[in-house]
Amino acid sequence: MPTQINRSRLSRTACVFTAFVVCSPIAATAAAQTNGAPADFQDRLKKLETVMEEARVENHIPGLAIAVVKDDKIVFSKGFGSRDLENKKPVETSTRFAIGSSTKAFTAALIGMLVDDGKMKWDDPVSRHIPDFKLDVETGDEDITVRDLLCHRTGLTRLSLLWAGGSQSRAEVISSARKAKAYAKFREKFLYNNVMYMTAGFSAGKATGSDWDSLISERIFKPLGMTSSNTTMAAAQSDKEMSLGYMWDKDAKDYTQLPMRSLDTIAPAGAINSNVTDMAQWLRFQLSKGKFDDKQLLSEEQHAETWKKQIAVGGGVNYGLGWMLREWNGKKVVEHGGNIDGFGAQVTLLPEMNAGYVLLTNVTVTPLQGGSVGLVFDTLFGEEKAERDLADINTEELTGKYIANFGPFSDTVFEVMMKDGKLAVDVPGQTTYELKSPNEEGKWYFALTDTIAVSFNKNDKDKVISMQFYQGGMEPEFLREDYEPKPDSPLNVTAPIVGKYHDEQADLDINVSVKKGRIVVKADKQGTFSLLPPTDGGLWKLRALPDAIQFRFNKNDDGTIKSMTRIQGGKEVEMARVDKAATSTIPSTEELVALMKKGAGSWKDGKIAGVKMIGTANFVHQGVAGKIEKTFTPDGKHLTHHDLGKLVTMTEAYNGKQGFSDTSISRFEETKGDALTALKMRHPAWVLLDWQKFYTDIAITGESKVDGKKTFVVALSGEGIPERTLHVDASSGLILKEKFLQPVGDMGQLPIDMSYSDYRNVGGAMLAFRITSDSPAMGSAEVTLKEAEELSTVSDSIFTLEPSAK
Repeated sequence: MPTQINRSRLSRTACVFTAFVVCSPIAATAAAQTNGAPADFQDRLKKLETVMEEARVENHIPGLAIAVVKDDKIVFSKGFGSRDLENKKPVETSTRFAIGSSTKAFTAALIGMLVDDGKMKWDDPVSRHIPDFKLDVETGDEDITVRDLLCHRTGLTRLSLLWAGGSQSRAEVISSARKAKAYAKFREKFLYNNVMYMTAGFSAGKATGSDWDSLISERIFKPLGMTSSNTTMAAAQSDKEMSLGYMWDKDAKDYTQLPMRSLDTIAPAGAINSNVTDMAQWLRFQLSKGKFDDKQLLSEEQHAETWKKQIAVGGGVNYGLGWMLREWNGKKVVEHGGNIDGFGAQVTLLPEMNAGYVLLTNVTVTPLQGGSVGLVFDTLFGEEKAERDLADINTEELTGKYIANFGPFSDTVFEVMMKDGKLAVDVPGQTTYELKSPNEEGKWYFALTDTIAVSFNKNDKDKVISMQFYQGGMEPEFLREDYEPKPDSPLNVTAPIVGKYHDEQADLDINVSVKKGRIVVKADKQGTFSLLPPTDGGLWKLRALPDAIQFRFNKNDDGTIKSMTRIQGGKEVEMARVDKAATSTIPSTEELVALMKKGAGSWKDGKIAGVKMIGTANFVHQGVAGKIEKTFTPDGKHLTHHDLGKLVTMTEAYNGKQGFSDTSISRFEETKGDALTALKMRHPAWVLLDWQKFYTDIAITGESKVDGKKTFVVALSGEGIPERTLHVDASSGLILKEKFLQPVGDMGQLPIDMSYSDYRNVGGAMLAFRITSDSPAMGSAEVTLKEAEELSTVSDSIFTLEPSAK
């Protein structure tokens, strides 16, 4: 900023960013804590029973079981709720559940045993055990090793389409995986991959002339006395003690029973079924570093390897071999969850306290899994706190990256994370500062000083969108990295003032830009500051300190901006524009909507009943390709069918009132709630529908280029529908790119990027014949439509799906 800014106020405010430790001397000491349990441990165990039942009810979990191990003994074990709602059968400690991906740690331990035996090495090339193993991954001179498979760092994203239908053997899945393209560079990014874990288990079988299922039974289940555990669908279905699986339907406010999914193909990644009694033995084995009942089944050396960081996951979490690694109250936590249709598990170890617990539930994905880490350990080992307990606060929604454009920071990332059981802020270039629990105003003060605090702002959909700092009378706001706000002002107001201005008095250039919909002023060596929207008088004020400085932009006769005036301390300084000012060509929202509708064309009213389009779909990062067929009508009905051969078929449809999803790899579903509204708007020519009834807020947020074409960035939002960001061709009005969140049943929302090209006129409507989608979970999918038929008749019945026999 210009030198005339009030330095004393700015320096006080920026203290946390420049020299916080100097400003706030540390004079704190940590009380020593013993490794043993608190004196009132038995009382805490009784309290845990109450806490878990309350958590079960609050999280809509039909039934759960938990066991706690301390000092090599099972000190708590109990079932809660029901394993069969219809027949009112209670959960017992003998009730078996699918543990899902908590299986991965068993696979890693098994391979550690084979390393002890000299039959494998962690860094063996996988091809040593599976000679025809090959992946489409650029590894340079390196080999893909067993270790790479066990810590999700091959660069391949989830390959769910290869195994979810259960139509391929393990060997066939491994062979099919070679067709998948890498999504990230080798060993650079954590990308969860069940197929790679299965491959690791398969290689263990090859190394011993056996198979993974037999080895798990012989080397782990039998020695640990896990007599109630198994690894196959057949064993689970014939088990009278096996719990049924459920999903909570938030719209119907009721439970839906789910059929159990066969994980036989992918077994080393998630197929174990067990109960808390058996799993408690697994906890004992892990906490004893590979020893069980005085017998060392896995050497301490190889056991330690599984708990060692192999790759960073993010947010203070790392991954070992089959284990997530994080902290609770400064103590190392080793844990892994597991989720599969109808079941959610959590296995957590606190080695320093020689304690751990296993939580098994009969509901798909529950916040209690991750939340149980603090809930259980705070109950059993936490100190009494005068400040507010974080157990009732969803800290997970607060963690993440926030972008700072304030003071010395320009597009700088501040990360909020959990550290030592506390929420903390990582200040770039300094350190990570622990926060106290929030006060009644929602302010989280820094643990080292009561002069600095942060709070978190949410939008009307209860999503955290920004972090507010409080210090020295200033309140800069840092927007969440994944949040794209509606612009403060229309683009036709902000675009003309973007540019470079020169302050002769201070002899520096000042850049004005738009960042996340806000005007930002940046002066070299003087700092970066965002501005509030202009007043009726055309004054733009400093957002963090409105009364300190204002700006006014001055026009030439042709409407372009010639200069910027800084108003401070009763004085005005005019700064000439030094870059070329362009005449604004930004349309109003109404003009752009009209352009979009014009570009989309117009149906041949009464002359066309529908359109059928046929083509190919290539799931690039899954190594799977097949056929796609779309049928839709001008009044909004639509159906999309994917046929990927024996691997999977997928169909979704909307009949004007109801939505449906039916796949060969999952249950038939009638789409409801927000997902139904989103499905309505997946019509191939949705721009020709009454879409403004759903997207009630429309804003032009910026300009960009797509394939060399100028586009306007348009944000769409509305009640009950995911936000959608479009890149609209400034000339044709056609949508070239978009980004949105796709509701995925009980799994939350999946971010998806779409690109559209090769538009052609079909029945009067402009339709994209080439569509590319991209998401972290599935990678890229390329759809090429080759035929389009104008239909004179369409039966409405095709848009109403019925459950198919599977």
